[in-house]
Amino acid sequence: MIFNETFGLTLEDIETQPEQRTPDFLLAGKIIPCLIEMTVKNDDPDELESISEELKSGEVVSRETPAGRRNRLDAIVGDKVDQLDSFDPNGNCFHVIWIHCAGRDPDFLSRRFSSTLYGLQDLFTIDDDRPLMNCYYFHNSSFFKYRDCLDGVILSFGESMQLIINSVSPRVMGFRASELVEVFRSKNGIYDPSVYEGDNDFMIVDSDINRNDTEEVLNYLRTKYGLRHLQTIDMKRHEGIISVEPPEELN
Repeated sequence: MIFNETFGLTLEDIETQPEQRTPDFLLAGKIIPCLIEMTVKNDDPDELESISEELKSGEVVSRETPAGRRNRLDAIVGDKVDQLDSFDPNGNCFHVIWIHCAGRDPDFLSRRFSSTLYGLQDLFTIDDDRPLMNCYYFHNSSFFKYRDCLDGVILSFGESMQLIINSVSPRVMGFRASELVEVFRSKNGIYDPSVYEGDNDFMIVDSDINRNDTEEVLNYLRTKYGLRHLQTIDMKRHEGIISVEPPEELN
């Protein structure tokens, strides 16, 4: 397995048990073991079929895709959390989901998962010299929702692999000291919001305010960071797709 070869850790396969959803792997840590449930997220087949049909017209097919938090990605995370929690309800192990992103643009899909996990939102202000900022936990994030039973998520695509840490988990300090985190850190493969807490380009909503009320969240951030003006910017990916005939020698 590429994980074992790259990181020098041995993931043990967990034997499937009748009438129970089992995680995929067990990593026997020095103090607390780690359960890892893996899933592969590919392109939506219905979307691919729609693009294919539109391409038959010979015209350019345009698509606009939001980069922020998505409910359907949160549902994937929630399903895997349930699987880990049902196998280890007492939390004797750290719980990690491994999401491998595939398809036409796996890098962008990985970004959308990050936005979903952290409830990320891009923000804009005219008050000082940091006009564009990224805010953690602005929206109802998967990490906050499952903070008691999800310690981190491995996001991978191609040969890229990163462990992102649930910084609102009550077990985050222990997880940061785990063997899994140590090995990823040695490969510069850790993403942890605590590293950016003092950075002017980042904000964190560390309050139990109603995240369904955007203006309430913005008012909280204006007060916390001493800003008069603050507004959201919703980033999107724009793409044009066209069908072309292959060169003669490839026919």
